[in-house]
Amino acid sequence: MVYTLLERQLRGELAQRAESLPGNNNVLTQRPTTAALFKHFAGIRRVWRESDGVSRPVIEGFTLLHQRILTLLGLNTRISTLSTKILAPPV
Repeated sequence: MVYTLLERQLRGELAQRAESLPGNNNVLTQRPTTAALFKHFAGIRRVWRESDGVSRPVIEGFTLLHQRILTLLGLNTRISTLSTKILAPPV
């Protein structure tokens, strides 16, 4: 049921805006599947960044495509402003 809701929201927004996204095999479509969306997010990782002696979790691999998908779904895209410097997690 969650897959269906994701597809409905995303496909509705794409149709309303007359836009498309990469679907299966990266072919542009206005009707991407949830499975194809999950594949696009596969390369994102949570890593740790140290700043002023404090370690914080940040996101690595977040792209403009990810930001666009989150926007189409009506979700927060603040994640895109985080640094991508990789450091070891705090001990």
